[in-house]
Amino acid sequence: MKRSVQSTGSGLLGTNLNFDSTLGVNTQQSFLWPKVTLHVVERHRLSVSYLNMQYGGDKTITQTINFGGKIFIASTAVHSELDFKEIVFGY
Repeated sequence: MKRSVQSTGSGLLGTNLNFDSTLGVNTQQSFLWPKVTLHVVERHRLSVSYLNMQYGGDKTITQTINFGGKIFIASTAVHSELDFKEIVFGY
């Protein structure tokens, strides 16, 4: 699966970046996604799930990129982090 990101800022279209190859972020690590369901009565239940994904990486970029309106010149060392949290309640 290709995982990529793009950020536009200052009126400039951002560069499409691949987490793995462009930024050196290892997205192959696994994570837990627990879910708890409480069956109250027949056909009624409450559920909650929590997802916490954290990825990071370091790489010297090989192309000039625009991210969030900021220009990063090729051969610049960058550190990237992705932190995503999700809590879902359901009925």
